[in-house]
Amino acid sequence: MNNKSIAEKVLINTNEAPSIPKGCKIVKHIEAGKISFYSLQDLVISDQFNQLAVTVMGRLVNDKTITLANATILDYWLKNQKIIPKKYKKEGLCFWGTVFQGDEFVFIKELAWIPAEKRYDWRKIDIFSNYVHNQPAAVIR
Repeated sequence: MNNKSIAEKVLINTNEAPSIPKGCKIVKHIEAGKISFYSLQDLVISDQFNQLAVTVMGRLVNDKTITLANATILDYWLKNQKIIPKKYKKEGLCFWGTVFQGDEFVFIKELAWIPAEKRYDWRKIDIFSNYVHNQPAAVIR
């Protein structure tokens, strides 16, 4: 008997390296081990946390119950786009758990909706831009 109403639990090893853009390197990758969840709603999306985002480069938040979601999680979501809530077509979602260094600037990846292609992808967000501090951050509790 196949019951499609029961969600399948997903296991992601956040210690694995994410996809790295060509010509870039990882500056920081916060590992949280293997995490499991049923949907994106199991992860916390925090507007308040991103107000503190500029301190992430130097040190982690003192609250040990919060872990920044890294780009390995984003990679999984991009491969399984049906689990992404539609609200992210209107607003981005920043993944501060992995910080990259490119030729141009230090950046994080942000989940972004590409209307012309009707799909999600990621884009580089300069961590020192004012834009990034107004976007929600993905964190794991």
